[in-house]
Amino acid sequence: MRPIRALATTVAGFALMITSSLAGCSPGSPSSPAARATGTSADAADAAASAASAAGAAGAAGDTVAAATAASADPDAGLRAGAELRRVLPTPAELPPGFRVPPDGPQDSGTAFGAAPLHASPPGRPDCGQLEGGNAWVTALGQPPSFAQTEFTDSAGDQVLAEVDTYRHADARTVMAGYRAVLAACRSFAYAESGTPATVSLTLLPPPKLGDESLRALLRSPTFAGGVTVVAVRVGQHVLTVYDNSATRDLGAGAVGLATAMVHRVAAQQ
Repeated sequence: MRPIRALATTVAGFALMITSSLAGCSPGSPSSPAARATGTSADAADAAASAASAAGAAGAAGDTVAAATAASADPDAGLRAGAELRRVLPTPAELPPGFRVPPDGPQDSGTAFGAAPLHASPPGRPDCGQLEGGNAWVTALGQPPSFAQTEFTDSAGDQVLAEVDTYRHADARTVMAGYRAVLAACRSFAYAESGTPATVSLTLLPPPKLGDESLRALLRSPTFAGGVTVVAVRVGQHVLTVYDNSATRDLGAGAVGLATAMVHRVAAQQ
């Protein structure tokens, strides 16, 4: 299908960092000669001093646990910034001859992490045209904290978009479930390009055996030549997507190969 330019994902925000300081005290337990000379009183003094020392140690241990808990609550722990995620993306050498990267193709979220929360579920009526028009469908549940994406085009009108997004905690699982809901809601939809209306049908294909979970769909219309293949793969907190709009080739079968290479690069970084 003839492509339109992809909607560029924009992520802006500041990192939410939780810092904590550990302050522990271990009170001393001095014992004077006079105290030792008093017999029972000395024993009581030693017992009291031991109890105080134990209490101080327990307090310090408690502070350590509290500090560790606070540190682990950092929502951005383990996330990779957009500039680092660029290394996961395909290169022109991995595309068939004739593909090039347009000047505004490579984009990423820089060094900051976006703070926008995910939606609990995709819209009841998702914008199915985003599936045909580019990779804007990857934000159906909201913006990812960080991302990197690139684009390839050739003279025949073919277009390939690749993106890697990273999410906090279990949000990547939520995103994959949301993608499945979007695809289920867009099995047939109306779409228009350059004033030409069309009905697009979406077929779910066997997903590639990649990452922790994956999905694949093919979009076609009798009005347009070729088709669009969409592949999404989750690897831990990362979700990789490949959009292959093929006007003259093999209906986007190369999308699986590009996704496979991206999965291997993510695994190599872990």
